[in-house]
Amino acid sequence: MKSTKLSKRFIETAANVPLGWVPSNVLAQKDMFLRKVVFDFHGPIVDFNNPIAAHLSGLYGVEVDPALMLDHYKWGYNSRMPITQPQFEAGLEHFGRLARGGFSDFPAMPGAVEAIKQITAAGIAVEIWTYVPGATDYNHDTLLARGTGIAQLGTMELIEKLGVVANPRKQVRFIRPDQKVARMALEHIPLIVEDHPVTAVQAGAEYGHAAILVPEPYNVGVSAPGVLRLENRADLAPAIIEFYKKLDEAGCLID
Repeated sequence: MKSTKLSKRFIETAANVPLGWVPSNVLAQKDMFLRKVVFDFHGPIVDFNNPIAAHLSGLYGVEVDPALMLDHYKWGYNSRMPITQPQFEAGLEHFGRLARGGFSDFPAMPGAVEAIKQITAAGIAVEIWTYVPGATDYNHDTLLARGTGIAQLGTMELIEKLGVVANPRKQVRFIRPDQKVARMALEHIPLIVEDHPVTAVQAGAEYGHAAILVPEPYNVGVSAPGVLRLENRADLAPAIIEFYKKLDEAGCLID
């Protein structure tokens, strides 16, 4: 019996099977979960890297190649960047203070908005949980408040413009990455869509829930209990819809 469970877990976490994928530990929790999925915003829904690279290039007069920003998730620390990490942080803060051309104007990832509309049409509630610098956030190097809140305002404007969710004031939450997974557990939300490998692994391996990673170079090879890394973003809506269908059939949903 033990070997069967181990084999099943290996298949669930190591194989890329978008349809019908539900971790066994999630299925084992009867009448526990809401029919709701959480999306990170930057990466899964909008393109963050290319606009930031273009802004840094113009700000410092050097070519910041977006490919460098895809080597690792913490691309400000990439030793091959033509700017220093403090310059990167200052440039990112400058970007967050732009009333136009900043957080309000990221382009949508191809097919992302359409995928969320398909998920919503299937009766699955969608919320967006994202970290965006706000008026009370602090710069840890200087201990000065970022002080504007423009980035959060711009993010709400962009979400409204894209039409990603029907009611942004109720369906959007500004939350730090290290707080997401615990909140999911407290609120009985079984699934999160991320590009951040650490958050995804925490959701699956540490909290026994599930995470879907959209494909990015910095999350290649991630394999952990409860984590599915897609090879194609076009599989996102079918994978999520089938996930909740399987939970429904197993009697795992509260509603």
